[in-house]
Amino acid sequence: TTSQQTILGVQMLNHCSQTNEGKQCLKHEFTIEKKLNKEVNINMRLLQYGKEIEAREFIKDMSVRRRLTNQTIMTKIPEVGGFSLSFDSSYINFADFTHLDAVDEEYTEEILDVYLTSNFPDPPTPQAIAEFTQTTVVFKTTAKRNFNGVEDADYYITCNHPAVMETDKEFKIVSRVLRGTTPIEHANVVARVHVSRESDPNAERTPVFFDLKDDGSIGTTSGDEHENDGTYTTTISPDQLQIEDGQGISVMCNLVGLNDGVWNDNNFFG
Repeated sequence: TTSQQTILGVQMLNHCSQTNEGKQCLKHEFTIEKKLNKEVNINMRLLQYGKEIEAREFIKDMSVRRRLTNQTIMTKIPEVGGFSLSFDSSYINFADFTHLDAVDEEYTEEILDVYLTSNFPDPPTPQAIAEFTQTTVVFKTTAKRNFNGVEDADYYITCNHPAVMETDKEFKIVSRVLRGTTPIEHANVVARVHVSRESDPNAERTPVFFDLKDDGSIGTTSGDEHENDGTYTTTISPDQLQIEDGQGISVMCNLVGLNDGVWNDNNFFG
């Protein structure tokens, strides 16, 4: 999810229309990242007086526009083309405004507004005004990463760590996640650490799992150096592994599809 916001009709009445040719509307501000500019979808859930209403009846028109400034007015077209509106036959109060192809780079990293223009009578009736002010729209925008034509590229995971674990010294595990040559952010990366022991010759003791973070060590002690750069890190200590009788250590890094996913050795690269 790139953004989510609940917009109230009472806040938008005679306000949104000032930048919408006088037409009553509800709008939501969002931004498209350069790396996440494919299959951009704006999902809308509509309520009126707290109850579901039919989105197809309420929505008259949709558009996405660049926020106008003195600079953009002179040099760039405000409206972002390529979006199409669709309605959910099973959930009547939902609608989607979708751009399937990659959004042109000139519209990325810019402040954009999605305008939902309502079916509002002209001149307005007291009932129409009351219904509009009691309308709520929950906007949720999502997008997928653009791999520039190599969507079928394989994932590759490195797994770097010291050759030995020393007493009273932290042990840092660093994993780089790539798809083709593109660093992957917001992945779930886990390291499986197993200590071989004289007391466990058949390796029956359960390994220990650690989550790797790409958080720049913000609010954590992961040891990660840069936030959201596709490099994931964790820092562990000998006490966490109880290595008193340890003879060796093995480390595997893996991608996990879900936070509660099951480890699979067959997917290991590193």
